[in-house]
Amino acid sequence: IVCVYMLLLASTAAHSSFVAQSAHLTQHHRVASAPSCTAVLDAPYREAEYDPEAADRFFRARPLVALRRAAEIAFLSAGFVGKVLADKQLGREEAMVDRRSEELLQLVTRLGVTAIKVGQVLSIRPDLLPAPYAKGLEKLQDSVQPFPAALGREIIERELSIRIED
Repeated sequence: IVCVYMLLLASTAAHSSFVAQSAHLTQHHRVASAPSCTAVLDAPYREAEYDPEAADRFFRARPLVALRRAAEIAFLSAGFVGKVLADKQLGREEAMVDRRSEELLQLVTRLGVTAIKVGQVLSIRPDLLPAPYAKGLEKLQDSVQPFPAALGREIIERELSIRIED
């Protein structure tokens, strides 16, 4: 479980990068929950055009972004990690495993896209995570929102500079 926590902390910059990647460079975007509100999102590169050097420059110039995300992950994760450690100390790990598995799923979902991706990977790796926790994270496999196959092909073709025949 502590390993999962460390993986989530390691995803800090990647999450910030993914969030930034999902917005066009300094374009105005409407906030879905507040139609009258417009937000300016600053991003290191255009959507679906990953550039590691640009991301590195972008986040080095904004160290507080990564620090803020690390603090958010630590704050949200501390309660869960504390409960798991208390369960171990009190010898109630087995009795609480189903509850903690559900709490881990909620935590990973709340932490966002990168944590969900890490959770999906861990859900198929019971050698890295206790089986009940991995089983709980399997729900992340079924919760991926579908998107058109044509969009997937378009992104693959553009990113790999290839043509996929239908």
